[in-house]
Amino acid sequence: MCRGPECTELGADSSRWSRQAPLPPPDWFRREIETLHRVVHAASRGDVSQSAQLLTKLRGEALAEWYVEHGQRSGFFRVRNATLAPRTARGIRVRMPASPRLRAILERDRFRCRYCALPVVPIAVFRWLSRALGPDVFRAEGSGNAAKHGAVIAFRANFDHVVPLALGGPNDEQNLVACCWSCNYGKRAFTLTELGLDDPRDRPPLADAWDGLVGCIDGLRATAQARRGARASTGAT
Repeated sequence: MCRGPECTELGADSSRWSRQAPLPPPDWFRREIETLHRVVHAASRGDVSQSAQLLTKLRGEALAEWYVEHGQRSGFFRVRNATLAPRTARGIRVRMPASPRLRAILERDRFRCRYCALPVVPIAVFRWLSRALGPDVFRAEGSGNAAKHGAVIAFRANFDHVVPLALGGPNDEQNLVACCWSCNYGKRAFTLTELGLDDPRDRPPLADAWDGLVGCIDGLRATAQARRGARASTGAT
């Protein structure tokens, strides 16, 4: 837990804290993304039963708990260690770039968090997975963390302004990087120097076959449409 004087994941020795991410995710996250990969691919093939069965193996509650208790609070400990005054981006209105430009940023960054290198998944994939399996099986959106599946909280793609908007950072592709929710909340409205982090833009994105599961969207859409058609034919609401 991170409700005490120190974060049990981050550790008390600040000299050993990562310079790449506010708090790198634990190794078991990698296994969970592999399970999510199988869940999504099964649903995209129309095998809803197998997808739902695989989903039971995905540690949604543990993913959400790690984010709530550790990931999103890592910046609090870094800020306190650096004796920085509180700072937030509240009240700053910003219009994010249009969807095609955000998709280009995700592709540029290889659908990975540029801080911790965790694979991330665009919200569109989670929305279509929810429609394919049904929101009673997988909920992609809702008010508060408890309303969403833990996989969404842990792996949903987000975008971070490397130079914070609160400090006049630009709202353009050069200042935006793909990131996970944990790193985005952990970094907060502080600079890299203030938090003891290196600039993620100085590291090339990890290049592999990961595509954010966007290649499954057409299949998920087809499964969702088939599900909707089957429910309509039986008169289900």
